[in-house]
Amino acid sequence: MGLGDNSIASSERPEYGSVNIALGEYPATSKNESVDAKKVAEDIISKLNSALSNDDHSAVANLFLKDKSYWRDHLALTWEFRTSKGRSNIKKLLDEAQVKLTRIDLDKSSAFRAPKFGPIDAWGDVNGIQFYIKFENEVGCGEGVVNLADQDGEWKLFTIYTALQELQGHEEPLNHRRTRGVKHGGDPLRKNWKERRDVEKEEIDPKVLIIGAGQGGLTVAARLKMLNVPTLIIDANERVGDNWRKRYHQLVLHDPVWYDHMPYVPFPPHWPVFTPKDKLAEFFEAYVHLLELNVWTSTNLKSTSWDECKKQWTVEVSRRKLDGSIESRTLYPRHIIQATGHSGQKNMPEIPGMDDFRGDRLCHSSEHPGANPASKGKKAIVVGCCNSGHDIAQDFYEKGYEVTIVQRSTTCVISSESICEIGLKGLYDEDAPPTADADLFLWSIPSELFKVQQIKVTKKQGEADQKLLDGLAAAGFKTDNGPMNAGLLIKYFQRGGGYYIDVGASQLIIDRKIKVKQGCELTRILSNGIEFSDGSRLEADEIVFATGYQNMRTQARLIFGDEVADTVNDVWGFNDEGEFRTMWQRSGHEGLWFMGGNLAISRRRRRGSRGRRVELGTAIISWDLQTIPSFLCFASHVPSKICTSRDQSTPHLHIERGAFVAWDCHVRWTQIIILILSYSTTQLPDLPKPLKFYHSSMMPQRILIVGGASGIGAALTISIIRSSSAQVFVFDKSIDYSSTGPLGALLAFPNRMYGHEGDVTIPEEREHAVATCTRADVLGGLDTVVYCAGVITPISRIEKMDLSRVEETYAVNIFGAMAMAQLTLHHLRAARLANPLNAGFGKIIYLTSACDSDVTYHGWSPYCTSKAALTRFIGCLAHEEPGVSVQGVYPKLTRTKMPEDVIAGKFKGVMADHEVERFRIWDVVGDEMIEPAEWCGEAVSKLVLGLFEGGKSGETLYYDEHVPEKIKGT
Repeated sequence: MGLGDNSIASSERPEYGSVNIALGEYPATSKNESVDAKKVAEDIISKLNSALSNDDHSAVANLFLKDKSYWRDHLALTWEFRTSKGRSNIKKLLDEAQVKLTRIDLDKSSAFRAPKFGPIDAWGDVNGIQFYIKFENEVGCGEGVVNLADQDGEWKLFTIYTALQELQGHEEPLNHRRTRGVKHGGDPLRKNWKERRDVEKEEIDPKVLIIGAGQGGLTVAARLKMLNVPTLIIDANERVGDNWRKRYHQLVLHDPVWYDHMPYVPFPPHWPVFTPKDKLAEFFEAYVHLLELNVWTSTNLKSTSWDECKKQWTVEVSRRKLDGSIESRTLYPRHIIQATGHSGQKNMPEIPGMDDFRGDRLCHSSEHPGANPASKGKKAIVVGCCNSGHDIAQDFYEKGYEVTIVQRSTTCVISSESICEIGLKGLYDEDAPPTADADLFLWSIPSELFKVQQIKVTKKQGEADQKLLDGLAAAGFKTDNGPMNAGLLIKYFQRGGGYYIDVGASQLIIDRKIKVKQGCELTRILSNGIEFSDGSRLEADEIVFATGYQNMRTQARLIFGDEVADTVNDVWGFNDEGEFRTMWQRSGHEGLWFMGGNLAISRRRRRGSRGRRVELGTAIISWDLQTIPSFLCFASHVPSKICTSRDQSTPHLHIERGAFVAWDCHVRWTQIIILILSYSTTQLPDLPKPLKFYHSSMMPQRILIVGGASGIGAALTISIIRSSSAQVFVFDKSIDYSSTGPLGALLAFPNRMYGHEGDVTIPEEREHAVATCTRADVLGGLDTVVYCAGVITPISRIEKMDLSRVEETYAVNIFGAMAMAQLTLHHLRAARLANPLNAGFGKIIYLTSACDSDVTYHGWSPYCTSKAALTRFIGCLAHEEPGVSVQGVYPKLTRTKMPEDVIAGKFKGVMADHEVERFRIWDVVGDEMIEPAEWCGEAVSKLVLGLFEGGKSGETLYYDEHVPEKIKGT
């Protein structure tokens, strides 16, 4: 069923492929007005908490009405928008929940939210108990609404709504959590706010790229800003707000101000009820400045491509700067949000004769600049009878045109007064509850029930607008009451159009000042007008097609191309649960999201699009360059001069000859590390103690990395070569030397890495690798070994485990590690003796896993036990070999093939469902939970190079315990 199905009445057609949802059913009204609503609510909450804590989902379901009950969940139980109806489906929802609710409490923050007996259907026909809740789950907290119905004297859950609001540890910096805004104290290099903002806007490396600076793009960017996710909006227009500013001259919002507030910065109390387009555009510009959003205007997309391995986009943009110059930039966001409006490309019909038209203008409404005041007396035809069509027709009339509006089917018409006084009254008006409360209430209503409510609303509005509707009928203009007589909002939600909120044009039609051509198709465009299917003709100097827009995926096809667009689902309209399709949810293509809708929907759903993975799910970490505590400086010679401030606390280095220095701009001496790469006995002035000072030979460090061609090993290899003069020998089963491979970055560093393919589990191949590595024409010796090799497979439960496969796991994870120690120990002992003060020489580092003791998953016993053996071996080797430094490193969960396979469901049925889902949740959260390999790789490179001693020999620590977290990056 869909928009293209002409066998269905226009009023009933939903968006193509979507569902014209059924009507819900309310329970019988309660007459128990003396009930203690608070006590009943507390009792229900207690039972809910008890059942949930015991994972007794049958008990939870039994608290609901049997069939006439709903649980609407927006991200609290699953990373989806779901509505489950009836006990069995509610139990199924809980059984399949990806996140557990851990606690539910009554929300007593206001009288509006407190438990009360009264209408639960918005009209007073059905009484029950309503109250608001706050809840916590395993990842965050949220809020919701509960409605209870009286079933034979027993209070049962009729509806419950749960909506996730925040993730633990990533709360918005509001009120008591607001930022300081200034750092007091003396700092000669300190930048002021404007300087910092200019740098941020120009040099941003966005993790989220938003296309479109309308209400959808701005509101989701505002949410991401609050979460400190690096975000950039690009827009082709010259100014923010031009998407409204450039529309037809008389455009004024049809929704009232109370319904249209923006998040964080609502409209001021003096704002007009209905907002003119240019005033809204100015507000959008101010909004960007007030919330410090990063927006590049006059910016066009040139190309986009998705890298499946890196899970990121490559985006080429062309940007016209303020000085008129054109700048090309390449961006690498992990996510792109298409916020180009909830519709797609203009829906411009192809009618024979269009090229023959000789009038002043033939265009789509999106291209119409407004009626020309100098064209008084000319004739205009507007094809299409929704909001834009009416507004343009009214504009033509007011400029003195003779105007006809062409209506091919029917239109849902409601007066602006009825919208405000009936449809939104009590929820969005001057005396209504806070906008957040109103939004929560509105979205808590399951769509089937909302449709029932809207039938009553539409009937009341129709009674109020009876004179208007009768007048339109007399003028030949046909109206409808929307799907199943449920009115304008349901028609908007299901179809995205087909309605007009009257702000004056209807009376012009009634008065015959705007003529109507009804019920005929256009057969041909003439040189001076239009010919219709009934044979009639109308003359025109201007023709405007207000024929709406296609699905949002058509815009995606234009932006991203066919390959991406073919994977994207249709946008808008309801699915069979009454939830919106695709918008704010999985689009069908990884890393691509859609955001759209009017101001009210954008306001609420800006949470929905973290609301789905983007807002909280994209690399939720601070990328503020001002907070990076240290940096690396490279020079060719040792320092010849080291000066200090008068208090000897702040070093300044003047480098003329010498080395590799890592320091903070203004730090204590104890934070300085100097590595002198020569035999020089250069004299340094007396320095405050303690100062770490390492001296090495002229020979570059020689490093063997087993498993250095992928994952953390590749990141380690790249980091070492980029940041030092060391020579690296990589021994791995396969090595990809291509520019797009894991080691592609090393093409810029020729002759710095030797690659040797082989299997560490085969004695001959590992012996050959070490022999080759230490040959005079290769490394000529060996100073440091890093063992990164490891496998997790087979993932199999012990009962059905193929033990021969387990031997393969042990062969890599423990026996290979032991064998490489045997083969290289004499080299490492010699390196330690020759360089006793350099912490990187004579060292062997093993990458193990915290799964050795702390974490276990179903089917992981080969991996966990082999890593436990490796960790124990590290201690044993250190005990036996005091002349060598032996360190174990725990990476954190890292974005390698292993977690990607888990997330993709490769081990579903072996691992427990909640374990797989835990990985998927971590994947949603992003870099904060599943880290880039570079984080661990860079830290370990500092251990390898001796820039940090790390833990004691024999210790196994997390990488950021060996190397302090604050200097983890470079």
